[in-house]
Amino acid sequence: MTLATQWVTLSLMFASGALLGVFLDLYRILTRRFTLRGWPISLIDLLFWVSSACFVFAVLLWSNWGEMRFYIMIAIISGILFYLRLLTKPVTLILTKLLRFVEWLINFLIRTILVLIYHPIVWVVLLFWRIFRWIVLFIWKIITKPLLWILSPLITFCRPYTTKLKTWWASRKKGNDEPE
Repeated sequence: MTLATQWVTLSLMFASGALLGVFLDLYRILTRRFTLRGWPISLIDLLFWVSSACFVFAVLLWSNWGEMRFYIMIAIISGILFYLRLLTKPVTLILTKLLRFVEWLINFLIRTILVLIYHPIVWVVLLFWRIFRWIVLFIWKIITKPLLWILSPLITFCRPYTTKLKTWWASRKKGNDEPE
């Protein structure tokens, strides 16, 4: 490996360490914001560190075909420490404000969709439902009024029998219907 390749690898590993610090701060901000407990946080921790290792390995593979040397580990650790010592506060502030802006934007889009699309559709559907229900009830009244008028003598004739049938059925439900 040439000296130029070693310097490029050293610089990239230092930058990768600093970028891992940014990812770590973003991870801390997100875990504080969403307050997960128990095994999900352990799973997310594992996924974070596996993805960080894959990222560093991909950069290492790109820069020097994956040759791992002692100075590479020193460069990664130096990049993380540089970031944590000098850049963590301003980057955390920027990431927090960016997260708040993203949350505000998502809430704004949801409210806009609700006001401009969802509520008008619901209102139109309810209006059509009420009109449909009114038409069906109107037709039902038009059909049943003459039918009841025509059948009223039959209903009057059958009323004593239907009341006896109702009382028999009610007594049957109570368990008073015993064979004689």
